[in-house]
Amino acid sequence: MLYAIVDIETSGSQPANHGITEIAIVLYDGKEVEGRFSTLINPGVAIDPYVVGLTGITDEMVAKAPAFWEVAPKIESLLKGRIFVAHNVNFDFSFIQHYMVQAGKRLTNKRLCTIRLARKAFPGLRKYGLNALCEQLDIQNEDRHRALGDAMATTELLERCIQQMGESGLQEMLSAENQEQSIPPAVPVKDIQALTEGPGVYYFKDSQGKILYIGKSKTVKKRVLQHFKGLDLSAKKQALLREVSSISCTPTPSEWLASMLEIMEIKRCWPKWNRSQRFHERIFALISFEDQMGYVRLAIDRWNKKVPSYARFYLPTDAYQYLRELIRQFQLDPYLCFLHTLPNEELPDPVLYNERVQKAIQHMLATRKTFLLKQDGYLLLVEQGLFYGMTEDTGQEIPSDLEDIKLHIQPAVASSAIEKMIQNSLQADGANIMFFS
Repeated sequence: MLYAIVDIETSGSQPANHGITEIAIVLYDGKEVEGRFSTLINPGVAIDPYVVGLTGITDEMVAKAPAFWEVAPKIESLLKGRIFVAHNVNFDFSFIQHYMVQAGKRLTNKRLCTIRLARKAFPGLRKYGLNALCEQLDIQNEDRHRALGDAMATTELLERCIQQMGESGLQEMLSAENQEQSIPPAVPVKDIQALTEGPGVYYFKDSQGKILYIGKSKTVKKRVLQHFKGLDLSAKKQALLREVSSISCTPTPSEWLASMLEIMEIKRCWPKWNRSQRFHERIFALISFEDQMGYVRLAIDRWNKKVPSYARFYLPTDAYQYLRELIRQFQLDPYLCFLHTLPNEELPDPVLYNERVQKAIQHMLATRKTFLLKQDGYLLLVEQGLFYGMTEDTGQEIPSDLEDIKLHIQPAVASSAIEKMIQNSLQADGANIMFFS
């Protein structure tokens, strides 16, 4: 097999915002080095001071260096027909691919990551960063954090791995069935192997086990691998892939339930990288209280789970429309419901008025049912019209007492998306519902 061992230095960590400052390519046939190439590159942007301190490459050094597009044909010819090898290969490959595309070219090379390769060839080592491996395996690198020095050290590391595993071991890692090369190097392969092929919710976690991202799919393993196979070069995607150290999943009987669980888990865990779904919904509630004059008054207020309410709304317009309908139906006073700022000339008799309010309250309570919805092997509890939470249906006899049932259910955070999904299920033919009086 023919290899191209590649290392780059960059002005920063994201291809979309930073450039390549140096590239080195070592050509290797599995036995000896056939050639080498290295050059500084003008990134077109200022080099981060931290990177200058790490690599020693300054803006002055690259000022007269060629732009990437000028060396792109040379890079393409060197990589042609060879396996692209790098330490944390996805980082180097994604950067180079980004700028090759800008130069009107695209790489199609198979990739080999020497971090993953070293984990298999030399299990049990303390660390698998390039510098750590050089120290532990006695590999000389006299020009660390420069492209050619690191590329030559990576070449010797590859040679040591071939000696340890044989080229047949590398062939196995490069086979179409083996997906290890696209996985972030810190993620154990067993995590991917343990993922369900069917529907479920998956979790990306950092080295401390903290959840970074939650997703759902009808084919979990396939979806997780798609996260890594694409060359999404956004800062968010690249940062997430650098942080993820483990992956797990919760299989579900259906895609519907996976969608439900994903919403609940995002609301519960508040993952760092679920930014578009990580927000507090404004929830409004219809409540009642007795004022100093003895009137029972209905009002729209921000929902508070500690305050009893008769209805929950996610848009204020829906809340006030509902209240206006109650006023019309039960002849309530708009002023006493906070819809008018000034009272009528004469307020109604408190006793007679409160009777009408109580009828409205009884109407709301009668329409807000408490029930269990059986869906896809789970029990979903709706209490007085509001989603409470869900639990797996074990097939055991369901307690008749509501409080006993609630002991086995994890309460969920209020969500308009969840309540809409439940309403759609209730309207479907054959909905399995158990009502409580």
